[in-house]
Amino acid sequence: MRFSIVMPTLGTRMEFLQRAIKSVLDQDFDDYELIIKDGGKEDISALLPKDPHIKYIRQKDTGIGQALNQGFSAAKGEILNESNDDDVMAPKTLSFVDKNFKDSKWLYGQINYGGEITKQAWDYALLKHGNFVPQPAVFFRKEVWEQVGGFDEVNNLAADYDMWLKLGARWAPTYVERVLAHYTLHPGQLTHTNFSEQLNHANNVKNKYL
Repeated sequence: MRFSIVMPTLGTRMEFLQRAIKSVLDQDFDDYELIIKDGGKEDISALLPKDPHIKYIRQKDTGIGQALNQGFSAAKGEILNESNDDDVMAPKTLSFVDKNFKDSKWLYGQINYGGEITKQAWDYALLKHGNFVPQPAVFFRKEVWEQVGGFDEVNNLAADYDMWLKLGARWAPTYVERVLAHYTLHPGQLTHTNFSEQLNHANNVKNKYL
């Protein structure tokens, strides 16, 4: 299998989740699985589309880092991607990444962030001072995820930042100037509800690499 997309959720924002799922199922590339990693209180499997690409995993977790590790541990694909339940994958992203990934260990592109397009090319020295790699636009080989020991399960709200620093310390990514995902700004996202804790987690990660 070419791609495994892991979509962590607590099942509490079904409108966003349904839209996120649809953006993956509407891709023009068929060799993928979509793993819905549900750490919520209620089983939402009956609310999901009936599609052979979807794999539903309901399992408690301690936060986003462990949720991702649980999802990626079950992944069968060669190339992995994290798409949160409020992200939207841009049309034709999987076919584009398939053509451009080549011998890369990991690749990232751009996202539409509230009407602005992220455009920061790779710079590891800059990354050590702040995260500019847009999570839903990152694709990486399962083997490198395994080699770096998976996601940080302690600094959950900066687990993606820690992963890019771990990957970047070993391999420079391929950067592509194309929007691969759309980031949804809304009051319920962790960036707003847990800003102070997220900042603390990011600083903890940053201090490991400076």
